[in-house]
Amino acid sequence: MKSLLKRMPCFFAGVVLVLPHLAWASGEAATNLVVVADTRRVSGILKYIANVYNTDPWLFAVYAVVMTAVWGAILGFLMDFIMERSGLDLKSRKILEH
Repeated sequence: MKSLLKRMPCFFAGVVLVLPHLAWASGEAATNLVVVADTRRVSGILKYIANVYNTDPWLFAVYAVVMTAVWGAILGFLMDFIMERSGLDLKSRKILEH
């Protein structure tokens, strides 16, 4: 009985993983799916970013990585400033784990 109870979660997990393959109503897989940004109603920097997204995915990926790092640094310095102004000085913290 214990062996059966241990196998039931594995059985149900297998059933849940197989069920999507049995859904015939989904139709055939799309082969030529193209995702583009609509640039008809945007202007300025948003139009430039949308055009880069549509034409050069590598440059858009570089922009995304750089902007993520820049925003992370800005938020980190801002939170450090706010913590310091509220009385929590994180720069002179002693590490007690070592």
